[in-house]
Amino acid sequence: MYFAYSVHSKKIILFTNYPVDVVRAKYGFQIEQLTAHHELIDEDAMKRHLNMVGPKGYEIKFWIKKSRAGFKHSDETRRKMSEAKKGRARDETTKKKISETMKGKSNFEGKKHSEETKRKMARKKYDNKHAEKLYWAHNPRTQQEIRVKDMHRLPVGFILGRSHDWYERWAYFKLYDGE
Repeated sequence: MYFAYSVHSKKIILFTNYPVDVVRAKYGFQIEQLTAHHELIDEDAMKRHLNMVGPKGYEIKFWIKKSRAGFKHSDETRRKMSEAKKGRARDETTKKKISETMKGKSNFEGKKHSEETKRKMARKKYDNKHAEKLYWAHNPRTQQEIRVKDMHRLPVGFILGRSHDWYERWAYFKLYDGE
């Protein structure tokens, strides 16, 4: 949408697509909207028309904001912008903003482990020695398994030993891990 404004203090008729508050900031509050157009009219034709029928002694100005939609920088320009930013330290406010937006997020968010990686992690977990002095206990109602230090002090609902399907999981990893 394009607007025509009359700026009385400077004797200007202004055609622009900027919002009214931006026009007021540049030209002051003594503006008056004359018309609104949906598309830009030819500048030369508009100047000739206003010189014939418009107020005498007013200068005609066009202040049009060009759209950058669809614009792409060339590869050379992008490379130059990248080089200009390299080695430059971020200020503390920028670091704080980045920190705030990243809180509660993981670097792995939105990604998934491959099946091969899952198998490798599971194999490493079964070979861990950190749980040598722990005992397995399971809750048959919830199918939850835990490790406990004292076999005589089990949580409520838990019994000593593993559930029956643990062997199937263990055998799966042995079978598909190449052993």
